[in-house]
Amino acid sequence: MPTAHIHNCTSLPLHISLKQLTPLYYENYVQPGGSMTRYPGQVWFTIEARLADPEQPKREYDDWDNILPIAMYSVGGILAAGGLLVGAGVAGVAGAALAEGGALLEWALANAAWLATAARAGAIAVQVGSCIGVGTGAAEGMKALMEEDVVNVKGWYMSGERNFYISGGPQAVVKDGKTYIDLEKPYPPFTVDDKPPSS
Repeated sequence: MPTAHIHNCTSLPLHISLKQLTPLYYENYVQPGGSMTRYPGQVWFTIEARLADPEQPKREYDDWDNILPIAMYSVGGILAAGGLLVGAGVAGVAGAALAEGGALLEWALANAAWLATAARAGAIAVQVGSCIGVGTGAAEGMKALMEEDVVNVKGWYMSGERNFYISGGPQAVVKDGKTYIDLEKPYPPFTVDDKPPSS
C-alpha cells in the first residue's frame, strides 16, 4: 500500500487533502513545518490545500465534502439515465444535498464583506477571521487567499512511499491565535513538488 507524506513548507497553517472527485484523505490545521501522512490506493490524486483559519470552520475539509458531491452525481446520473427519481430515499438525499448547498452559498455571501482598518500610518490591515493581512495589497491578497485553494495540482500517482512539499506563498507569523500575513511585497507562487524546496 502506498504511503503519502505531504509537508507544509509554507509559513501558513493549511488544510490539506488528497482528492479525486472529492477529498478522500485530508487533515485540517497542518501547521508550518508539519506534515500529513496517509495510505491511499495506488491511483492518481490531486493535492489541494487551503489557508486554515479556526474562526472559519467551513473552510475545513469534512465528510460532507465527500457525501454531497457523490449524492449530487448520483441524483444527476439517475435523472440523466431515466429521467425519473425512483423512490423517496433518493429524493430525500437530493433534497438534503440541495439544502446543504444552499446553506454553503448563504455562508459564502455572508462572509464576503472584508474588514479593512489602518494598522499604522501608511499600512493597511485586512482581517478575515483570525488571519490578518498587512500591506498595500492586503485587500486583494486576503480575498485571494481566503476564496481560492492555495494549491490544486492534479496528476500525482501514488505508489511506494512518496513525499510531497507545498511551498511558496507569503511570509507569515502565527502568534496568540492570529496569523499575520505579509502582503506588502510580492511572494513566490504556491507550488507542490516531490522534491524538497531549496532554501
